Order: sequence, then C-alpha cells, then structure tokens
Amino acid sequence: MTEGFNPERYPLRSEPVWRDEVRIYPVWRNGERRWRMTMPIGTFSLVEREKYSPDLKQTFTHRYFVADADLWQPLLTAEKRFPLPELWGFDAREYACRECGTRFLDHSFRSNQVRLCSNRCERDRHNAQQRRWRIWAGRETDNAARTQRRAEARAGRTCAHCGTPIEAARSTKQFCSDICRVHWHREKAAQ
Repeated sequence: MTEGFNPERYPLRSEPVWRDEVRIYPVWRNGERRWRMTMPIGTFSLVEREKYSPDLKQTFTHRYFVADADLWQPLLTAEKRFPLPELWGFDAREYACRECGTRFLDHSFRSNQVRLCSNRCERDRHNAQQRRWRIWAGRETDNAARTQRRAEARAGRTCAHCGTPIEAARSTKQFCSDICRVHWHREKAAQ
C-alpha cells in the first residue's frame, strides 16, 4: 500500500482494459448493494473537483482517480450495468495482487482482506485453497488411487478388428478407428 499515490509515475497505456484484469465485487452500504472495481495501473487519470460544503460554508478541492473512458469502453459496453469507475483520492490505495503480483488501484481495504487484482486471480486463489484442503483431508490420495485404477483398466488394449495396440481414453474403447468399428460390425452381421 502506498500513501499519496502519484499517477504521474505511470503514464496511460495504449491497450484497452479487459474483463480478466479487473475485479468486480459487491459492497453493502446502508442495506444497498453497490459495485466496486479495481483499476489497473495506467488506466486512469487524476482529476480535481471542487465541492461546496454547506456545513462549513467553504469550497474544497477533492482529488479523484477517474478511469479513462477510451481505455474502459470495451469493458463497460460488455458490462452494461457498471458506470465508469472512479475513486476518491483520499480513499484510493495502490496494491500488489497477492496471487500474480500485478499492481492496481482500489479502495482502502481493512487489514484482514486479501488484495486481489481480478476475478481470475480470485478464482485461482480459491482453487488452490480447495486443493490444499483436499490434500490436508486426505482426499487427494483417493483421487490418485481412482486415477491409477482407471489407467490400469485402459492399459494394454488392442483393436478388436485389426489387433493394433490402442491408447484408450475410456475403459470400454474397443477399436482403433471408425473404419475398424464399421468393418467389425459388418463381419458380425454377415455371420
């Protein structure tokens, strides 16, 4: 996490933003679901906007990181329900993805949240966790034993018509090709 993120360090890139490099996730505020998106580095610019505070009777300048419309257009036309993402400068932080190491900009996280740049990284992390749990529970050895039994059942198969060895994908495969299958069935029908 970097305090005082400086967007001038990263110039705008030329290629558009794709769905597999963005994480879209829901956040609940006051019983209402809102959507947030991560912003890959080099896809946004810093914009300063003035806002009037009626309580203090003053105008304040706020910094916002606003997504570049040209770079985000392919994604936003595909995902019609989402507006152009923007982050309030005070709330925006730069993170490195825990899964792939890609740098991205997002809202400030609580300290216990995992920082992931995209839904693809989230899915990869989930699958790796499931694999670790299967190994820990001893179920991975069950899968390996079943795979070994199935491989032994497929091993040593030969074509029922011509006798050539075949590499079977399933234990019921009998022929090396469709031609041998048709010839074998014709011979059986002629008998």
